[in-house]
Amino acid sequence: MWNLSVSPILDFAIKKNASDIHITEWSFIVLRVNWELLTLESTWKLEKIKVNQILLELLNEQKDLIKEFITNKDLDFSYLSQSWSTFRVNAFYKLWKISLVMRKIESTVKWIDELMLPESVKDITKLKNWLVIVAWPASSWKSTTITTLLEDINKNRWEHIITIENPVEFIFENKKSIFSQRNLWRDTKSNISALLSAFREDANIVMISEIKDKETLNLAMDMAESWILVITSISSRTTWDTIKKILWFYENDEQITINNRLSWVLKSTIFQKLTQKINNDWRVAVFEVMNINNNVELLLRSWKTNELANLIHVSTKDWMISLNKYAEQLVDKWIISEEIKNSKFPIE
Repeated sequence: MWNLSVSPILDFAIKKNASDIHITEWSFIVLRVNWELLTLESTWKLEKIKVNQILLELLNEQKDLIKEFITNKDLDFSYLSQSWSTFRVNAFYKLWKISLVMRKIESTVKWIDELMLPESVKDITKLKNWLVIVAWPASSWKSTTITTLLEDINKNRWEHIITIENPVEFIFENKKSIFSQRNLWRDTKSNISALLSAFREDANIVMISEIKDKETLNLAMDMAESWILVITSISSRTTWDTIKKILWFYENDEQITINNRLSWVLKSTIFQKLTQKINNDWRVAVFEVMNINNNVELLLRSWKTNELANLIHVSTKDWMISLNKYAEQLVDKWIISEEIKNSKFPIE
């Protein structure tokens, strides 16, 4: 029978190279390994008292967090294991049962070249202001890309970097830059209060883990206009779809103004999606980049956002690249297969 302690469960998942751990009352433990779900039927189904005990250990019996979970029925937090591995944890109820999903966070930052980032994405580390958005579907290494960019700045520039995260995943060590990492709900009440404070905290760079409302986006654009580099993320399915997602935050009579404002403050939108490598041993990110140039500005201001996808695909300058073209480059390098490119990254 599994020990009730969290440690043996996490140690086993790390040994199996699992990215995620699923725990639910009266169910077997399930691991996600190389995208496949592996049910550990050799273990006992976890009784309610066992899942409660695991949750309390993960929360370190912090009464305020326990109260928050009971009140809201779900909770995001991070957990540092005894082996010094960090996990992002989401606790929630499903059909009246407590469930947990734990995702392992990489303990070391990847190098920019290791991620094979497009050249224009590398250039973000040189920016002094503007708004940069990383668009993403679930499980796309979005956090890995943003962490890599921030660490490159950390090693090469003298800056004050403020992060607003939910939860804090990777803890940076100050090098040339200094970090002020703030955990939503623990270190600050909201994105809004943290951003308003950042104006008075000598910020050079602000990272917001995700934008979900127009109030946060408005403040992010205010910062970008105030000579601060803002890096953030929005959940969407392409670079150009991100513009539509942003507009949905606003009423119809506000959208023209926001479109014009975006054309001034937005520097780049990056979309990334994971796919399997040709040898099937690990995953690789496929990128799409839309940089704001005169043609993109014109389409935004003339309300022709539907033409952005074609513009990205045909662009040969300003370092823009579509998913399909980036996938072609990976095929040429024997990193992914032609079949994967054609099935997952067709020309849109």
